[in-house]
Amino acid sequence: MFHINLVDLFGANAYQTDNFLVINKADFPNLTPTSENNAESLLIAILLNAIKRFEGIIEDDQGRALTNATGKILTYSNIELSEVQHFLAIV
Repeated sequence: MFHINLVDLFGANAYQTDNFLVINKADFPNLTPTSENNAESLLIAILLNAIKRFEGIIEDDQGRALTNATGKILTYSNIELSEVQHFLAIV
């Protein structure tokens, strides 16, 4: 079963304590980290990072990529690019 962990969603340097969730702005390639980043730009950076977790290669229980009869690797995508663009236009 597929699980998204803290690092998958918030970047390689993310960690949490009992009271805080700490993320590193530099972990988001679509964000230029500054002290002036607004809430919208931070949210979009997190969402763009999360979207990557909803597509990939279909694997068997041992983590091997599954292929079709012609040897092409099977992939999946649970989100359409047009949906992402529509969402970003609203935000």
